[in-house]
This record gives sequence, structure tokens and C-alpha cells, in this order.
Amino acid sequence: MTKRAATAAVAVAVLALTGCGPAQPVSSPPPAPSDTPPNEVSGLAIPAGRIDDAVAKVEAWSAT
Repeated sequence: MTKRAATAAVAVAVLALTGCGPAQPVSSPPPAPSDTPPNEVSGLAIPAGRIDDAVAKVEAWSAT
């Protein structure tokens, strides 16, 4: 194996192993009360008023 081929093989191995590293940690969803159905719990924190703004936009689109 030539020096150039060996260097290329090492570079490919390093790049391949870099892609196999651990992913970024995923934040866990907020704990849901046990009596709340799963479809009523958000997996993300939604800022106050964000849902009302979205509903207003949908209503405006449907009115046109």
C-alpha cells in the first residue's frame, strides 16, 4: 500500500467514525399529569399566545 493510499484510507476511516458519534442530547418533554390524555400534552414548550395567533391566521386564510 502506498503512502497516499494509506493516508486516504485513514482519512476515510476517521470521517466514517466521526459520523458514528453520539447525537446531540434531546431534551425530554415536560412531565404530563397521569390523568391527561397523551394527545393533549405538547412535547415542546409553546409560548403564550402562539396557538391563538396560529388559529387566527388559519381563520383569516379560510375567510378569503
